[in-house]
Amino acid sequence: SHRTNIIRVLGGNLTGVTDVTYLFSGNGNDNALTSVSLSLMSSVTIAEGMFLYCGNMTTCELPSTFAPTSVKSMFLSCSRLINFPVFDTSRVTDFSNMFAYCQYMRTAPSIDTSSATDMTGMFHWCNHLTTVPLYDTSHVTSMHGTFGQCTSLTALPLFNTASVTNMQYAFES
Repeated sequence: SHRTNIIRVLGGNLTGVTDVTYLFSGNGNDNALTSVSLSLMSSVTIAEGMFLYCGNMTTCELPSTFAPTSVKSMFLSCSRLINFPVFDTSRVTDFSNMFAYCQYMRTAPSIDTSSATDMTGMFHWCNHLTTVPLYDTSHVTSMHGTFGQCTSLTALPLFNTASVTNMQYAFES
């Protein structure tokens, strides 16, 4: 196990970097990172687990030009993060576990899911989540556990599930 001692990252420049998989990933609450502000990262396409287990992070700012193709587990277990950055998700196909275990999220962010094929566990264990916008799910094949353990959700929009083949535990609680 390792401990990340970085508390803040401000104005980071990732020009030329294409893969930021596990860049700031931590080890649960041992990760001291509380704030991230990145300014240049237009070449990044893979952001899987970028902030995985950053349980103390409360602020995250990413440039609107950030346009990855995969955000799998990007914010998994960022339990204290409430407001999520807005960036271009129009090319993302894999949203699996993107916000899983973000326990204090109350409102799911309005993001473009028009290319999404996998939303497995996307909001799993977001137990304070109360509001979810209508996402384009017309190409999604897996919604396995998407809203599992979201115990504060009382209503959802009517998603297009025509392409979905796996909805196991989609609303388990």
